[in-house]
Amino acid sequence: MENPIEKVIMEGLGDLKIRDKLPMAMLLANSVLTIQKCIQVAQNDEVSQREIQESIRGMLNLIPTAWRDDRFNEDLEKANTKKKVDLRPEFCGLRCSEEFCKKHGITAYVEEDALDYFKVLNAIMDLLNRRGLLGEVNRTEKMKGRKFNGNDGKNGHQ
Repeated sequence: MENPIEKVIMEGLGDLKIRDKLPMAMLLANSVLTIQKCIQVAQNDEVSQREIQESIRGMLNLIPTAWRDDRFNEDLEKANTKKKVDLRPEFCGLRCSEEFCKKHGITAYVEEDALDYFKVLNAIMDLLNRRGLLGEVNRTEKMKGRKFNGNDGKNGHQ
């Protein structure tokens, strides 16, 4: 037997749209706050750097595919970089020389693809700005001085 309260709740949930179920603005705001917190803690700490990367990657995965435009994809392409990784062996805390590696057939360096996560974050923020999801600036004109009421009798006319 079905619980009547559950039935009413489930019928009501059926009427909800996805935007009612997932507060996207709150999810994105939470991601931004997480990234800011990680950046404040970072201070050359490798663990914090990884947290920054993971939080930016998480925010990137929050962006729906339908929102991504050509400019966003171009910005993500620009964020791809090459990273030179040192593979030389270490003995007593010192790296071997390149000549030693050549002599023994050891690959000294290799280039890997890497992401500049701050460029990814900039691409995300630019996309959100283009979609109008960031704060707006409302401009209003204000006047100082007396309000002009036409012929108020002070300019010689009555």
